[in-house]
Amino acid sequence: MSEQPMFTAGHGLLRVALLPRNRTVDTEKPVDLTDEPSMLAYLAALTSDPLLREAVDLASPSLGRAFDVALAGDRVSVPKLRSLVLSASRYVLRMTTRATPFGLFSGVTVARFSEEPSSPPSPEGAFRVVKPDTEWLTNVVRDCEMDLPILQELRVVTSNLGYQRGHRWVMPYRVQSRRGSPEGRPWITESSVRLTPAVRHALVSARSPLLFRDLAQCVQSTFPSASSATVSSILRQLVEGQFLLTELQPQPDETKPLEHIIGVLGRVGVASAGGVLARLEQVQRELDSYAASPLGAGRRQLAGLKAQMSVLEPTPHSVRVDVGLADEAHLPAGVAAEAERAASVLCRMSPPKEVLPSLRSYHQAFLERYGADLVPVTDVLDPVAGLGAPQGYKWAPGRLADVRGGQSVPTEATSVRETVLLRMAMSALRSGSPEVILEDRDVEALALSPAAVLPPSMELFGTVVAVPGDGAADGEFRLVLNPRMTSPLAGAAAGRFVHIVGAEDGAAGSLDRHFQWNAGSDALRATLAYRSPRPRTESLMAVPDDLPYRIAIGCFADARDPRILALHDLAIGADSERLFVMSRRLGKEVRPTTVHLQNRTNMPHAARLLREIGLSGSGPGSSWDWGSARSAPYLPRVRYGRTVLAPAQWRTDEDFFKDEVLTDSQWHEQLQEWQKRWRVPGRVLAGVDDQVMELDLSVALHVRLLREEVRRHSRAILCETSEGAAGVDGGLHANGQYASEVVIPLATHGAAQSTSVRRRPVASMSWSSGTRYLPGGEWLYAKLYAPQSMQDDLLSVQLGQFADRLPRGVDRWFFIRYRDPDPHLRLRFHGDPELLHQVLLPELKEWASELTDLRLAARFVLDTYEPETGRYGGVDLMGAAERVFHADSVATLSQLAMMRQGMLRVDRSLLVAMNYVDIARRSCPGGSWASWCMEQYAPDESLHRSLRPERQALLSLLGKTGEPGEMMIEAGTVLTPVWDRRGKLLTAYRDDAGGKAAIRSLLHMHHNRFIGMDRTHERRVEALVRGTAQAHLRQRLRRRD
Repeated sequence: MSEQPMFTAGHGLLRVALLPRNRTVDTEKPVDLTDEPSMLAYLAALTSDPLLREAVDLASPSLGRAFDVALAGDRVSVPKLRSLVLSASRYVLRMTTRATPFGLFSGVTVARFSEEPSSPPSPEGAFRVVKPDTEWLTNVVRDCEMDLPILQELRVVTSNLGYQRGHRWVMPYRVQSRRGSPEGRPWITESSVRLTPAVRHALVSARSPLLFRDLAQCVQSTFPSASSATVSSILRQLVEGQFLLTELQPQPDETKPLEHIIGVLGRVGVASAGGVLARLEQVQRELDSYAASPLGAGRRQLAGLKAQMSVLEPTPHSVRVDVGLADEAHLPAGVAAEAERAASVLCRMSPPKEVLPSLRSYHQAFLERYGADLVPVTDVLDPVAGLGAPQGYKWAPGRLADVRGGQSVPTEATSVRETVLLRMAMSALRSGSPEVILEDRDVEALALSPAAVLPPSMELFGTVVAVPGDGAADGEFRLVLNPRMTSPLAGAAAGRFVHIVGAEDGAAGSLDRHFQWNAGSDALRATLAYRSPRPRTESLMAVPDDLPYRIAIGCFADARDPRILALHDLAIGADSERLFVMSRRLGKEVRPTTVHLQNRTNMPHAARLLREIGLSGSGPGSSWDWGSARSAPYLPRVRYGRTVLAPAQWRTDEDFFKDEVLTDSQWHEQLQEWQKRWRVPGRVLAGVDDQVMELDLSVALHVRLLREEVRRHSRAILCETSEGAAGVDGGLHANGQYASEVVIPLATHGAAQSTSVRRRPVASMSWSSGTRYLPGGEWLYAKLYAPQSMQDDLLSVQLGQFADRLPRGVDRWFFIRYRDPDPHLRLRFHGDPELLHQVLLPELKEWASELTDLRLAARFVLDTYEPETGRYGGVDLMGAAERVFHADSVATLSQLAMMRQGMLRVDRSLLVAMNYVDIARRSCPGGSWASWCMEQYAPDESLHRSLRPERQALLSLLGKTGEPGEMMIEAGTVLTPVWDRRGKLLTAYRDDAGGKAAIRSLLHMHHNRFIGMDRTHERRVEALVRGTAQAHLRQRLRRRD
């Protein structure tokens, strides 16, 4: 590929394991897992390394104590001792073969790409960065919040997660601490409080931060009969239930949380605060002292530090450690160039990025419920009045179980791609080939995304492996990507290490300096901050907030700060392609951004939905995707140039893997047969997602570890090692001394590559009016359920006849086709309420009863009509739009009837396209319909080629001027009056609207009435109309010449 549309920054992040790879041999020594002396000797030798013991004390204090007990000579049962042996072996393998940063297992440093690469840095001279664990800090804060003298001097604010349900105020996402959990771990619960006048007044008064004592005085002045003690008790309960939030709790992305707490308590002039403050300052000194000790020499200091911290709050994990390497890494410049090429081809070949299938369903449900309206986030998520949360969200059920659309519709391109991938996989299975080498022609065959459709940025995770020859410095290397790890935003992996690698190299703000994240887009970037249900994981979110705006969900914030985007200011909207977020105050689209790798399943619903909407539509994925072939028992390595896009992998699906009856020796025999059958190498990575360990399948203990892994994780997969994928022994370090992984940030070139869509300003969009018409009002809304195959006859015969005898006074009506998931017709009639429900409803009921008796319909349902005011220009224009719906419904019924009677002998798609042209022509002033079609519908070359005959037919019907009145087909004189009646109302609506903002919606709904919910067919019609408009414009230019 001659042009590379992506580039790398001048730096990345190198992650390095802290124990040398040769220490894996310690786990390969023979040990009898049934013999106590053998296991004790093995355990003593394996855990003799002080760095390993310190790392285990940090990661699993209970396991560290168990090691102490066993090695002190205390009696330990054989099963318990066996468990300790296996656990110790896992930790050694973790610290020697896996570079993912955590505690004292591995360290990080800046990786720069240079024409003069240097020897890789070693862990010698590595240093700790030590902080209190976030869970410990959270519990300290909550203890202080329940101390009334301290609480009186803290500012409080109402949480933006709360909402009213009946006569109670609900907190749907209350983070409960480990202390209160019967299972000894934090969890999420819903809580509520009775919404008394006093509680309501407190919640309203605290919408902006104020001192707790000032809030108490405000409430008491309004309710003087309540004592000060009673008011303080009520407000304290609101703080305890997290309905009110205090300033003492650090922000989840705060990089210096202990300093924040010390600073706030330093302003509180009460005795109890002084006592806590003194202890916290002592903890800070102890943390600094422990940080200064050499790695592996800090066990005693760590124990003393934990004892000091337990005085304030006893928690299993009170200390958090990151490790930095003393020297930077200078990698060959060729690695950066290779990453650019790999990123480019991955984006070409990967399916469009979908955050969750449920978001597709949510998009469809939003369009059905709200159309083009902008709807406040909180209203959308309301489980009663709105849509609720999407399917799969963790903390509460959604309302979308009956909405179809969770599966994307395969396109011609995806079908071709699936065929090519299956052929590759089957060929490897048949031949036993370990590798698929992609050439440029293969990339083109697999391409789904044109070069212009790319994510704004991404990160690739991989290992640089030197191959025999002069080594990596002279270009002899393989870049082996880790397909289990990807990041959709450059800087996310390095962000939390800003305190190690420096602001220029690790901060989220480096996006502004190094990445054109926002190039060519009107969207505003906003940091999305939220509380995690597991406070310990909040340390992963501690990234400097350098973005222009901030959205705080369930966190202390002052909505008066111009940088803060209040949750009530944000609304969700949708077009035909995706959901998006708008700010009413700023009048622009907002892209909520999280510059970290925190698991999205642990987020509050509002935060998760905003994040996933912010990521949706941002281009294709950034890792190799085998498609439906991924379930094959074996998949070969995939290589492009010097980059291994995906190592070979083997699934653990065969029965013996889960067989609990087999002895260890029998299981090992079955494993060896399986290895031989599937050509599995001796050394593999085993695990789930990124939780993997490197195993030697010739070592009995490693085989036992594999059996345990497969037993615990049914999805466990075996992959070849990075060295195996590169076809060499050893890694980036000389003699393969330390396992390492490099994170390479990439961003697209220039504004032309931006995938953000420019939105209309909020001033030209309508927020949801909330208008609803229940049965009994001026709209009668009925659903008639019938199979899709019978709907044409129902419309052209039965509904046409019923419409002819509607009572006078029904001034407009219309229909649409829909599924929920059952197919049905939605019928809406407008008129005087008394006429509709005393005259029309009985007639409608009789008609529906007749249809059900004839088995032409299944059931008949009345429902609430919620007009899509935003889609059609607002409340004032809705009446004119509904009159267009009425005229289009009549026109559609007429044409369906003509086709049924043989009066219209024309291809159905062609007839719909003719209607599109007619509607567009009459809606676009000055004959600009063809230009409008070109602007609105993106080109699709594959559809364009396949529709050539239909395009020629439609073009021939346009005549010289392009006026649809010239479409003289067999029944042209019959169509003209039908279209003219609709055209008059279209013109009136256009003139009232003062523009053509709703044309695309009108066309979409015409397709719905004529064809139904068939997005694939609709895209064909759009492509046909666009191609015809383009050809028509060319003809006009030629005639002018």
